[in-house]
Amino acid sequence: MPLLKKLGRVSQLNGTADILINEDSDPVNYYLQRGDSGKVLFIEQDDDQIEIYLPTASDAGAGWHMNFIITAVPPSSAAMIQIHKNTNDSNNIHGVINVWDDDGNASDGTAKDDISFDNTTKIGDRVEIFCDGTKFYCYGDAATVGAVEFG
Repeated sequence: MPLLKKLGRVSQLNGTADILINEDSDPVNYYLQRGDSGKVLFIEQDDDQIEIYLPTASDAGAGWHMNFIITAVPPSSAAMIQIHKNTNDSNNIHGVINVWDDDGNASDGTAKDDISFDNTTKIGDRVEIFCDGTKFYCYGDAATVGAVEFG
């Protein structure tokens, strides 16, 4: 079970404020909803997988957006953080990840089904996701080549 920390405006998943996810012992799945729009997810990772699922684009609606920021680095290659499209949507994630020591990573106009943060992720790596009611558009920054990628 995830441990949610309270830091100022930080509250619980699906609450009315920003969120901190702290995975402490087991793999965990989070299913985001329309009401999560506008939140910042501060992701603190331990040894296990975190799977985050977007709402369907039509449920999210035009204007839905979220920001995901890494606050603790996954310690092992098994400890990935993944943001997935909803299982009821076709591949619908587009965007660009800027990498500060390289040319970056892009969806190249091809819809993708997830965004992955691996164990080379650095504190402060981030992605921001916007929805127009049909597709999700992702823009992010990473310090290391391959740390944040479209899949």
